[in-house]
Amino acid sequence: MAPAEKRDSLFGGMREAARHGIVEFNNTIKRLATEAYLRTGRRLPILLRAYYRQEVYNEAANVYVVRAYPGRAVILGSSAMTQERMAKWAGFVAGGAELYRIAASTHTDILQDRHVRMWSKHLIAGLRRARARGRGGSRHAGA
Repeated sequence: MAPAEKRDSLFGGMREAARHGIVEFNNTIKRLATEAYLRTGRRLPILLRAYYRQEVYNEAANVYVVRAYPGRAVILGSSAMTQERMAKWAGFVAGGAELYRIAASTHTDILQDRHVRMWSKHLIAGLRRARARGRGGSRHAGA
């Protein structure tokens, strides 16, 4: 390795270590400030809310235990969701799942009016089939 490459590699590593240290320091300050606000019953300032929300999400994710849903489900995915990911979600549904892909680019786009009209038809049909099964009707009752 040439001397200039060694220098750049060394300084790049030092820069990354310094960046990591700064991030850790900032997170420690945010954690301590958040704890102080919560202990005193004061409302969190806007600058700490995103940090706190992420910490709550992380804690929930760490303790959450995935269990299969015992019934049937309708799974709606945006066009950005891969078939493998839709199938993975279907794997959590013990009673079987109907998979539908909606022509929306992201999972939040699926909430736009033009997309809601499309997926609501699938959802309503699924609810009608479930109601028919609950009344002892055919398993494949029409919408």
